[in-house]
Amino acid sequence: MLRSKAKRAFTLIELLVVIAIIAVLIGLLLPAVQKVREAANRMSCSNNLHQIALAAANYDSAFMKLPPGMDGRTIGAMVRLLPYLEQQAQYTLYIFDDGTPLGNSHFYYNFASFNPAYAPPNQANRPISSSTAPAVIPRPPAVYGCEGNFKVFRCPSAPAPEETTTGMLGCFYDDGTFFFAPPGTGTGHSFSARPGADVVGRCNYLGVAGECRNFPPYNIFFGLLHYNSKTTIGRVPDGTSNTLMFGEYAGGYINWGGNGSNSTPLPGWATGHWSCGFDFSCFGLDTNININDGGHGWWSFGSEHAGGLIQFAYADGSVRKLSPQIDFPTFLALSGYMDGVVVQNQDQGQ
Repeated sequence: MLRSKAKRAFTLIELLVVIAIIAVLIGLLLPAVQKVREAANRMSCSNNLHQIALAAANYDSAFMKLPPGMDGRTIGAMVRLLPYLEQQAQYTLYIFDDGTPLGNSHFYYNFASFNPAYAPPNQANRPISSSTAPAVIPRPPAVYGCEGNFKVFRCPSAPAPEETTTGMLGCFYDDGTFFFAPPGTGTGHSFSARPGADVVGRCNYLGVAGECRNFPPYNIFFGLLHYNSKTTIGRVPDGTSNTLMFGEYAGGYINWGGNGSNSTPLPGWATGHWSCGFDFSCFGLDTNININDGGHGWWSFGSEHAGGLIQFAYADGSVRKLSPQIDFPTFLALSGYMDGVVVQNQDQGQ
């Protein structure tokens, strides 16, 4: 006599219970995964800063001085560090002198473009950005002097290059009070317009220039990498372990009020460019870490790490975290290399 055994299926209630349990487990797992991912991002970012600080130390050993934070042609320190960061090929593409007189109105060309009167188009650092520029990026050259996104210049927690609309060309203040800028460059943080903005490589690290006013008592807080600086790691009165040299710069949202034509950048997230040079410490640290609200500090050092912690490379090559809520005089003292103020317990992150 044959008998068959019917298969028992899940009831609807049992299925809903299983789904609920899986949802709870995923909810418990996601924060842990995010925490591990952020820890990995922060470690990668720390390694980048360490590599940049090491490159600066090697440059210092070769030339007995650090590269200037920004020179008279508005060229920043990172460009001169390219050969020490395994980017010799990009370094050879960069034009350091297009023949334009220093301090004239063509400083944008000096920094990241070419003046047709002085340099042929195939030697341009970036395409000219103006209302008369072509809508597409002119080629040749195949690669511009300011082109290229390199891993060592990118923090994994910051917006990716394709999520940004422009890169900062320089931090210029020369209005009688602020002085770290070539003559005639005006005042403000300067970002590339299009089509140059579509070319310049992005960078999430800048040199620490310290204070930007050239009169007492502020001038004791000059940083190692200021305008036309000629400092060296070998002579840091405050001590290399007490002096900031490079810091994170995530950037921020800027609405340029235009349509992103060839004379303005597109509204959106603005970040740094690896030829920018430095930023000033007198602007403080960014305390707004919400990337979506448009209030992120494009004017200051800042990061997208959990808690807003900002990593800095010190002159001794170490990398430590600072809270954006750090006491401002303390931060300014860390930025200066000859102010005589020694700060203890500097690492403020977990």
